[in-house]
Amino acid sequence: FAGLTKKLIPDLFVDQNHPEVLLSLRVLRTSESVLRILLRGAPIGEVPHPQADIASAASLARMVIETSIAFFFLCIDDVAPEERRFRRLASMLHYGTEMLKLQRDFGMEVDPAREQEVSELRRQLSENPVPSQLAPDERRRALAGNDVIYVRRTDLATRMGLPPKRLDAIYRVFSGYVHSNTLSLHMDLTRYTEASALALVELSAAMLSD
Repeated sequence: FAGLTKKLIPDLFVDQNHPEVLLSLRVLRTSESVLRILLRGAPIGEVPHPQADIASAASLARMVIETSIAFFFLCIDDVAPEERRFRRLASMLHYGTEMLKLQRDFGMEVDPAREQEVSELRRQLSENPVPSQLAPDERRRALAGNDVIYVRRTDLATRMGLPPKRLDAIYRVFSGYVHSNTLSLHMDLTRYTEASALALVELSAAMLSD
């Protein structure tokens, strides 16, 4: 990933291809933060330093997974140009609808230009041939504007060449810290921290493989 990004970024800045630039830089900077928290001087491949802030590292590591998947979905996945355009339009629709929701929820004046932009995006998406090729649930999610990625994470993991069940297990471990759910609060903390540490080392090794 890092090698690919180094090759892409010079051209991307010239072309102002914002999804590639923003997503790749977020992955790289967040990965750096994970490693700084996790290792604290410990060699790569070893269990993290005992005083490492596992909860913070795990929360950031989940962000790395999510952003990497978004990068693949919007920028790398080998799909037809029309579908790639549809995916990017859907991500822009998500941004526009979320901004309108925030304006309304905070009692701010709704931006009419933003409303017009969202309406135009919905029109372009509805006229695109891609929705007719999607599964009903994917089509609904794409056109609603509530999600950037309308394809299941496990399906994308397969397309990325990653073991879906393993990735999903690592993601659940990290999510336990993000949401402070019952697993992170009540599970045997020693075992849970060990599982988290192993997952973090595995992810760190993958991040540094290039």
